Amino acid sequence: DDLAGKGALPNGQFSFYLTDGGDSEVTFGGYRSDYLASDIVWAPVKVQSWWQVGIEDITFDNTPKQLCSGGCQVAVDTGTSMLAGPSDLVDKLSNMVGAKDDCSNFDSLPKL
Repeated sequence: DDLAGKGALPNGQFSFYLTDGGDSEVTFGGYRSDYLASDIVWAPVKVQSWWQVGIEDITFDNTPKQLCSGGCQVAVDTGTSMLAGPSDLVDKLSNMVGAKDDCSNFDSLPKL
């Protein structure tokens, strides 16, 4: 809020590019289109404390999975890999993803 209020954050935007290789970066004032894996979906933040936004559904490899009848509220957080939510939804999602505890199937997991 301070950066945007002082006009130091062009367009009021910032973005993250995260990798496992150590070349992650943050961009202030926009985003680098060459890092995009898909189209940007703009969503209004409902709860700023934890970047809560509304979504229509959860997709795997751009295929909707009908997990959010009527929509879901989710937190967008670059600081954690934790999956939290209503137990029934988290259980369904975990089973659909099929990640192994030791992450040995990481390369074959769907893109969420």
